[in-house]
Amino acid sequence: MCRLLQLQTHPRFPAKLKVCMFAHIRTFGKACPAIRRLLLPVWVPFKYQLFQLRNMLTGHRPVVYPVNGTTVLLHPSGQIAELVWGADFEPVERDFIAHAVRPGAVVVNVGANIGLYSLLAARLAGSTGAVHAFEPSRESHDRLCLNISLNDLTTIQAVPQAVSAFDGQLVLRDDPDHPHLDGHRFCEPLAAGVLLPSGAEVIPCIRLDTYMAALPETYRRAVDLMIIDVEGGELEVLKGALATISASPALQILVETTVATAAVDALLQEQGFVACQWDCASRTLHPCPPVRGNMIYVRPALLTASGAGFGSETATSPTTQQSFTAPFLSLGGHS
Repeated sequence: MCRLLQLQTHPRFPAKLKVCMFAHIRTFGKACPAIRRLLLPVWVPFKYQLFQLRNMLTGHRPVVYPVNGTTVLLHPSGQIAELVWGADFEPVERDFIAHAVRPGAVVVNVGANIGLYSLLAARLAGSTGAVHAFEPSRESHDRLCLNISLNDLTTIQAVPQAVSAFDGQLVLRDDPDHPHLDGHRFCEPLAAGVLLPSGAEVIPCIRLDTYMAALPETYRRAVDLMIIDVEGGELEVLKGALATISASPALQILVETTVATAAVDALLQEQGFVACQWDCASRTLHPCPPVRGNMIYVRPALLTASGAGFGSETATSPTTQQSFTAPFLSLGGHS
């Protein structure tokens, strides 16, 4: 290993090999499961150091994320970029989104982080699609905007706000058990006179219904896909989005529930949805009992449309077919 590192840092070591070396190592590991299992105990503890080494050797080259015929680029900073580089990150969710998002789709991504799924959705939805990406963390929002620019996408609106059941303010804090993980941040009520934890931010929050109603009429269309991952605040997000949900007949919802699985399921059942899981092998949705973790919710009528996806003729409402070519107007952001 030391000899390999010396070779990589040698001034005559070809730059192209520096760029490709780690991709070849990962491809080899995936193709040889036995060797992968053997190396996994070493790989996991040192993955962060290897990621930093990769960035140094490649001059912080963007992480390339290929998905079902398309690719997105991620600036190599933060937890999500490291996860995408070091493992097959959320393959079921990725496959579901890649199969489902069609040209013209309208996507809402609450808890967008650095924008992995927002970027993927924008690529697949094309110039007639629209992605509303909500990320309240200053650090993650800045990375989200950087990744949008890196991928030259103009149909993503990066909104530096949290989404909740009311319009106002919240406190965003790090996970005390894992403060270094920028994908583990939690929103809490803002209490007067209470000292904020170290690193916490006071952030604006908005109901999704308020946000959608304030959009110019040209941009106000039925939503085809909601992706919600807000570390326990999913129920509050949905409570503030009931009008949007009601006005979106082709809506499908990918939500990660961590603390209120039963309550989220009950609310969505009241709105006419059923819980499902995605089968990558058959590329179909199957109804199932709700479980903690990532779940997909759809209205029963969409289950009868085999292979139907967001923006497709069989699963998209008429409002989603309206022309959408102009880039979003800025709603403000972090400097």
